[in-house]
Amino acid sequence: MEKDHVSKCISEIENYLKQTNANENVINSFNTLKNIIINSKLNLSVVKLLLSKLNNSSPSLQAVNTSIFKPESSPKETMTPENRGWTIGKSRRRNKLSNENEYIKQIGLNWHLDLLELSNYPTVLEAGPIVVVGKHLLQRVGDLIHPNFNSNLLPILQNLQQHYLANPYHNALHAATVGHMSKLLSNIVTTKRKLDPYEEFAFIISSLGHDVGHPGKTNNYLSNTNNVLSMIYNDSSTLENYHCSLLFYIMRNNSSFYGLIPKHVWSSLRKRIIQLILSTDMANHFLHIDNVKEKRMAGTFDIKNDDDYWLLLVLCIKAADIGHNFLPWVDHLPWTQVLFEEFYKQGDEEKMQSIPPLLFFDRNESNNIPNLQLEFFNTMTQPLLNELNYFDESNFINEILSKNSNDNSNNWKKYDNKTIHEILTELENNNVNHEIPDAFINTS
Repeated sequence: MEKDHVSKCISEIENYLKQTNANENVINSFNTLKNIIINSKLNLSVVKLLLSKLNNSSPSLQAVNTSIFKPESSPKETMTPENRGWTIGKSRRRNKLSNENEYIKQIGLNWHLDLLELSNYPTVLEAGPIVVVGKHLLQRVGDLIHPNFNSNLLPILQNLQQHYLANPYHNALHAATVGHMSKLLSNIVTTKRKLDPYEEFAFIISSLGHDVGHPGKTNNYLSNTNNVLSMIYNDSSTLENYHCSLLFYIMRNNSSFYGLIPKHVWSSLRKRIIQLILSTDMANHFLHIDNVKEKRMAGTFDIKNDDDYWLLLVLCIKAADIGHNFLPWVDHLPWTQVLFEEFYKQGDEEKMQSIPPLLFFDRNESNNIPNLQLEFFNTMTQPLLNELNYFDESNFINEILSKNSNDNSNNWKKYDNKTIHEILTELENNNVNHEIPDAFINTS
């Protein structure tokens, strides 16, 4: 369906160029992009971004692009997380709240918020998790920025929601979860300085948009298969650069929204949004931890300094991005299951292309997941938590996140050499439903 729509878009633009006698430069630019699109396996989001580059050459083409790229209508169907593109797994909590509003009130405040349960409620199914979480986190901020900010923000959140693909893991629910967790962590470690409304908007929109358009493949895969994105961004944090570009494309395309923030403020916010999203590239994981650690140990870290302040916020969004590792076991397990399913889909494609998959991506090595997870906990998650913990005067990270992380590590040891399917089956057979206590931060 998407491939047919892309072909239709290309055909309509070709007809438009012929009818308007477009100049040779515009035609040559379009033909170059068309060849890239046809010869590459691109989703509609990438096509939109590439074709938008023609707008500077032909302003009238912008209107054509806008009309062509309207979402295709589809027949009404019963909405479920599965057909909405963000299924993770069912909640195995025994303690459930009475209604969705009770869950929504806890966004950004309760680390143990049951987002798996919330994702099945009508409001989230109708609007999408990014819209629900984004509206809740940015309502107060929007009122402070401009009287019309929130009404103009809604189309941005809706567009952002639509540009997340139906991947097993890197989908809209993951993005909404990162938004929720980022907000909570920033409140914990930056108590000596608060974000101003513009900064808070930049921080939250970065967390919600940090994986927008994610194809469900890694940077290495894009590089090894000569994907067009890898060529555009020269194999340097390819996906993260793409997410940044697509997020700004979505925001800039709404002039009513973009004009509500002064140009000089946008210049500063753009710098920080790019900094935050690029930091989620795990290839540079330790660089960002060391940026804070070295200054802290030297006694030169100053939260009143803008650059130092944002280095700490980088650690918040990074911890949120892998935050399911710091959730209770009953929530961590389904997130891990879909993450590896996404990995295995890539591994299957790599095998078809005679590319040897890494251990994480080889479906035949699924019984190695406990050992792989233990290695990830020891080498990647623990150093990040340790550094954030230095800035947490409430001891929340140590008491909640580190405890959950240690519990999960012990559980992976317990289930050594078992697949996630076997572990989940055991939980099902034992009819285990867990009662998870709330974990609210202190906002006083």
